[in-house]
Amino acid sequence: MLKPTMEYTNLLMSPNFVVRRFRSIVRKYGSAEAMKGRLKQEREACIAAIWAYGIQNITGIDEYWIEVVTDDQTPDCKVVFLDTSAGYNHRKMMNLEIVEWELHRENMLEIIEQKCGKAYPSYFFLVVFVRNDKETLVEDILQRIRNLAVPFAEIWILGRLPISIGSYRLFMAHPEPAKVVDFDLFDGYRKNLNQIDFLQPEGRGKDLERTDRGLLYLPIP
Repeated sequence: MLKPTMEYTNLLMSPNFVVRRFRSIVRKYGSAEAMKGRLKQEREACIAAIWAYGIQNITGIDEYWIEVVTDDQTPDCKVVFLDTSAGYNHRKMMNLEIVEWELHRENMLEIIEQKCGKAYPSYFFLVVFVRNDKETLVEDILQRIRNLAVPFAEIWILGRLPISIGSYRLFMAHPEPAKVVDFDLFDGYRKNLNQIDFLQPEGRGKDLERTDRGLLYLPIP
């Protein structure tokens, strides 16, 4: 029997589930409505899932999990993986502050500057999602960031490539040396087909147990 939940708190979702769920949201409400504020959590979770596909190509880690943060204003999402190198499941996380470069914003660098002007913990990652298909000049970005007091551990820029519908580029602009990876969303999805949809921690840090939530139902908002 399906167990319904409306809570994101402490719920770890697979990237595949997050992507499928956001596609269902777009089908239900349409693209324009899906870009509005009331669906911001679901949209940012999808960005985090796509980012995780790209990171997986760099690290080779088998599974990442997406957590939507509900108990604080920041970060927006956490991307979690389980490190078993010490003989137990040690939960490690990357805290993502997500910002979208949209059509009405002329300059992505202004967005980065605004974010860097705020007080964020030094272990946060800034992820800029390019939604307007504008060209990004890598050297200009690197030069401007070099002149900023960057509070973030890392700054990543994620956007589509005009090759195919699932083609993305992930670019780490800070710290240098820069990293770039091109990947296909559908390839990432296929690599993770055996990952269960949900995992819920029983504790924090190394006390996490790999507990399958079973047939959980998370309704479309």
